[in-house]
Formats: sequence, C-alpha cells, structure tokens
Amino acid sequence: MAVQSAALEQLAGFSTGAASSVKPGNKGELGRDQFLKLLITQLKHQDPLNPMESVEFTSQLAQFSSLEQLFSVGDSLQAIKTSLQLQEGDQMVHYIGKKVLSKGDILAVQAGQADPATFRLADDAEVTVSIYNPAGALIRMLPMGWQKKGDCTVPWDGKDTWGKAVPDGDYFFQVQATCTAGRSVASQTYVAGEVTGVKHENGKTYLLLGTRQILPERILEISQP
Repeated sequence: MAVQSAALEQLAGFSTGAASSVKPGNKGELGRDQFLKLLITQLKHQDPLNPMESVEFTSQLAQFSSLEQLFSVGDSLQAIKTSLQLQEGDQMVHYIGKKVLSKGDILAVQAGQADPATFRLADDAEVTVSIYNPAGALIRMLPMGWQKKGDCTVPWDGKDTWGKAVPDGDYFFQVQATCTAGRSVASQTYVAGEVTGVKHENGKTYLLLGTRQILPERILEISQP
C-alpha cells in the first residue's frame, strides 16, 4: 500500500521526502480523480488473505472520504459567499437616486463643477479650507471666516488659486479651525452626493457617487434628492 499512501499524502498536501517538493499545479501532483482511479486499481489487486493491507486500505479510504468532505465544504462556503454578495448588491440598488452623507474628504469635480462637501465643527471657529489635487499639491485656500458650531458647506467653485478651472477628478480638502484663544477646534469632514450606481470590487460592495465610490458602512444620512 506504499503507492496508495504516497498518493494520499500528495493529495492532502502533507507529503514528506521527495513528495514534499511537489508544488500546486505540478504534473506529479495527484488530483481527486486520479487518486480515485488508484484506489480502484488497488482494490482489484487486494489480497483478501492479508488483513494488514485491508486495514490500511480501509483507513486510507476513510481519510480520502474526509478530504472529499472538506472540498465539498469549501465549495459550499464559496457558494454562500457569492450568494451573500449578490444579496448585498441587490439591497444597495435601493440607494440609487437617493442623497447620502458619508465620512470622507474627497471633493469630486465633474463637468467642471465641484460636488458639495461638508464639515462639522465641534465649536464656533475661524475656518480656512485647503484644497489639494490628486498628487497632494495645494491648489487653493478658502478663508471662510467665522463659522458657527455644526455643519458648514465648502464653497469651492472648482478653480485653483489663479482662477483657472481644474480638470475633472477627485480632489481632497482639509479644514483648519481655531477658536478666539487660538486653539484648534475639532472638525469632521463629510462627502455628500446622489447615488448613481453600485459596484463590486475585490469582494466588497461600493456605492457610486458619480466618479466617487464609498463603502455603505460609512454612510451617516440618507435622504430624497
């Protein structure tokens, strides 16, 4: 039964000696079908008068059965995962056409127009918003003066410091807020927009806000447009 034992070890990935050097996809590696053929051939040549071989054969057949069950479990889990992803995608479709507010610092420019972006102040403060291009270079500073505690909208017109319209794409903004004593005031940046689609990528589901994509769990508010 040495041949059968080595075959089983190769299938399970636990081979020793020369068999341990076999890599996935190697022509020397036995698949389930080849191993089953080996078992059938071995069975045809079994010596019914040799109880040791019979016991060994039965034991190895049981191991092979366990491996088959593991393969089946893996296939079932993959099927369940795919089903859940499809269900999640179906649920996300209901967001299309609705306005959402999510955590983020992206300012998207589409057709020359900057999408709305919001930030929330923890207290009244003097505010300046800095706009950065996709490469991280500062292209505009927007002094907003004194702002009350709560939500504020970024008043960007999609132009740089020299008044030139920037190309379409994703830009980033930062908020600098200080109180009358000169101390920093905490702020949280948000992205607002209308959901235009749903996208699946790398096992995750994203909502599309034009060219932007956001994770559903980052959504804070949903409303009708």
